[in-house]
Amino acid sequence: MKFISFISVLLAIGVYSAKLPEYLKKCKKGTDNGDCVAVNEQAVVDALLKNSGEPKFKLQGLTPIHVSRIDLQATPQLKVGLSEVDFFGFEHLKPTGGNIDADTLHIKSFLPHVEIIGKYDINGKILILPIQGQGNCNITLVDFDVDYIAKLVVEERKGKKYYQVAADDNTTLKINNIKKVHWQFNNLFNGDERLGPEMNRFLNENWKDVFSEVQVAIEQTAAYSIVNYFVNGYLHFIPIDELFEE
Repeated sequence: MKFISFISVLLAIGVYSAKLPEYLKKCKKGTDNGDCVAVNEQAVVDALLKNSGEPKFKLQGLTPIHVSRIDLQATPQLKVGLSEVDFFGFEHLKPTGGNIDADTLHIKSFLPHVEIIGKYDINGKILILPIQGQGNCNITLVDFDVDYIAKLVVEERKGKKYYQVAADDNTTLKINNIKKVHWQFNNLFNGDERLGPEMNRFLNENWKDVFSEVQVAIEQTAAYSIVNYFVNGYLHFIPIDELFEE
């Protein structure tokens, strides 16, 4: 599965060593630092909102998060392409725990409402029905937990050691306990005035089954194109010895 995102240009913006931003705190080494990770996660969210990103690390803001292109092979029978996608709602993220140690970053969060708005191109079958179309879409996820785990590797640059998230297949993100998903695809079946509304009604009446078919693809997109982008954006510039207490 291939994902095209802005994360691919992150390391082209230069290399320098930075101290821990004043709004972050150093954590204890080991696994007993969940409160520290949660506090820092909230501090990052607040800073990204206040500054419309993190200019020091060339990171975009949270309202919205923009991804130019996402290609999903949701199932062998279903291909979905999304372009000029905006993710709204990450400003309401609430940290719920996690930890960081020598080779793993674990972040747990709750999100009350995320809207995914952009253009879509869909073709194939979803559940038992054929689906095809191009146009504007809105996918809204309501009340869900996020469990993100990334393996960390150590890079050394100019005598300093830094963490980076390992290759994509070492990152997992799970969406749990979701309350509702709303689907809206405009111009399905070339704008057919009967089939399009009927398909949207079917998708929303069977939202749990529909979500189960595309959940892994959505989770991987969120991990690789969004969370890894922000995590690497901080870790790329902050030496490991700035992250932990002595």
